[in-house]
Amino acid sequence: MTEMATGAANGTVVDLTWLMSALEHTRAQDHTRVTGYLEAIADDVIFEMESAANERR
Repeated sequence: MTEMATGAANGTVVDLTWLMSALEHTRAQDHTRVTGYLEAIADDVIFEMESAANERR
């Protein structure tokens, strides 16, 4: 599952694939600060996805 609905009313979707690709790119380019920001965002997104999945059970 690489997509998560973030707004049921407007159908907004966050693409986790894009986020992970951007993270890999910043790591390869040795952009430490940006990598840190993207890692924090990825952690939050994954946490929210897991929380939403647990609520549906």
